[in-house]
Amino acid sequence: MRSITENRKVALVTGGSSGIGLAIAHQLALRGYSLLLVSNQKNELAVCQAEFEKLSGRKCYALYLDLAEETSASELFNFSRNQHLVVAVVVNNAGFMNFSEVAETPFEKVQSMLQVHMLTPTKICRLFGKEMKERKSGYILNTSSISAVMPYPGISLYGPTKTYMRYFTRALRSEMREYGVKVTCLIPGATGHATA
Repeated sequence: MRSITENRKVALVTGGSSGIGLAIAHQLALRGYSLLLVSNQKNELAVCQAEFEKLSGRKCYALYLDLAEETSASELFNFSRNQHLVVAVVVNNAGFMNFSEVAETPFEKVQSMLQVHMLTPTKICRLFGKEMKERKSGYILNTSSISAVMPYPGISLYGPTKTYMRYFTRALRSEMREYGVKVTCLIPGATGHATA
């Protein structure tokens, strides 16, 4: 059975099998955290799980999950509970880019982007944040984008969803500060690869 001390060093990273999420996961592993990686990239996720377990000598939990599904945040939270994990760090990083005019974007793509970039991470903050608040410790990192500060044609859905995450994080930071929970927003520039 895993020790309570180790369980208190679990870091959850969505979109943790590639790009920025993978880089953050590496840094967390180097800092002694066991990882809970969430991704919709099944093969990459399995590779990352094996590599991190070999690198750190600790258990790496991997959950193949489509965060565009309405119930995904609850499924993730239930998974962590079933595994008896105490998540000390949450990194909401999953996302995807779509270059298209709004009028030409399929409705399913619109719904997926709103869900992945706003609704699911908000629910994750709500579920895990409540536990952090009760423990009076924890850290949440939400990934926004440089496109959050300026509208760009062709990504008229992407930028505003990241603007929401930027301001949501600022408000959440103020709410959680008095409970000892740190909340930060990452606003990176363009990268070569982004996936949900």
